[in-house]
Amino acid sequence: MVLLTVCEPVLESDPLQFGFKHNVGCNDAIFSLKSVIMYFNERGSSVFLASSDIKKAFDHVHHYKMFKLLLSIGVPLIIVDVLKCDWYSKMFCVVKWNGSLSRVFSVGSGVRQCSCLPPAIFNMFMNAFIANLRQSDIGCHILNMYYGCLLYADDIVLLSPSVNGLQLMLDICLRTAADLSLQFNCSKSHCLVIGRAVDV
Repeated sequence: MVLLTVCEPVLESDPLQFGFKHNVGCNDAIFSLKSVIMYFNERGSSVFLASSDIKKAFDHVHHYKMFKLLLSIGVPLIIVDVLKCDWYSKMFCVVKWNGSLSRVFSVGSGVRQCSCLPPAIFNMFMNAFIANLRQSDIGCHILNMYYGCLLYADDIVLLSPSVNGLQLMLDICLRTAADLSLQFNCSKSHCLVIGRAVDV
């Protein structure tokens, strides 16, 4: 709680991230999704969507990339050092199989799920997807406001008024995931179109 209080000013994730936040939740994400779709459908445009899930995202956050990100957004070096030396360098596991235990081994990836700080750190890690999509400016806009993606923790919904735009957004997400050493779960990913009938 102390570390979170100190870091809170720089751990402000994008408004398009709805997970792990006070007074924001799943209902807000669903409302935003429905509002964007209705806005475009009422103006005669279809909305092309892709929903994707990142495979075991919490377990695959690369520690070095996480520390580098925290320093780049302004988390004080002394706090990053505490996280590195006192939390993450002391993560060890054993595997239990048929009553036998493996040797102890260190864990080099994953966000610790033991306090209120890791979800805020995880949101900042996932912010890279939103930042890269915003920078591309591809996707749905309402009155010059960007609504091309919505995130709820590690679940991403992409929204585009064209199928070509959606493909470009998927390419951006794939490159971002590779940069972060993350992978999408293809079995939990879907594409659909909502609106008037179109040839795609």
